[in-house]
Amino acid sequence: MNSRETMHLAITPEGTRNLTKKWKAGFHTIAKATGATICLGVFDFGRKEIGWVKPFELTDDAEADIRRMKAFYREYGAIGQHPEKFTAED
Repeated sequence: MNSRETMHLAITPEGTRNLTKKWKAGFHTIAKATGATICLGVFDFGRKEIGWVKPFELTDDAEADIRRMKAFYREYGAIGQHPEKFTAED
């Protein structure tokens, strides 16, 4: 497959640049409808790392998937550029 046949799209589930506990599920809808692979990624300013961490299997339950994603990010412990504007808490 060449680069013209592949597209990568990054979507932040918070849906805002401000602190919010409610993550939107639009990314989930898009991925399920298109068969796209979800990869969890990080911009970790604490470790000075950017990258894809792991593929993430979606279920048909968007809310449960978001809870699992939040648990992953809590355990990973990445520090954002503006940590006061991100939470993985419910």
